[in-house]
Amino acid sequence: MPTITAIILTKDEEIHIERCIRSLKDFCQDIWVVDSFSTDRTIEIAQSMGAKTIQHEFKNQAQQFNWALGALDIRSEWIWRVDADEYVEKPLADKALTALDKAEGDVNGVYVNKKIISQVAGDSLT
Repeated sequence: MPTITAIILTKDEEIHIERCIRSLKDFCQDIWVVDSFSTDRTIEIAQSMGAKTIQHEFKNQAQQFNWALGALDIRSEWIWRVDADEYVEKPLADKALTALDKAEGDVNGVYVNKKIISQVAGDSLT
């Protein structure tokens, strides 16, 4: 199976980070949290769950992710960038692993469909 490193960009994400990391643990070999100097427990929670953490000043999403690509010790074949308030359900992880495993040598990325759930006044909309 293909190897995947997850990169999560964070800033004060203690309410989301545990769910996010938990959803990645079964199919990502490494999970990196690139934190923008959170003032909450984001780093503490991430580390307690086995994620590797590093802090870097945030300018914008693209700059932060590109910085991470050059600064982190990434040893996997693939990288999955995920937001801290997102999580990956098992069927999606399985589908992604299957697609990556079958990908030809000239493929350098894949798209995944996302299910978006919006919370409005306690109601869940899909």
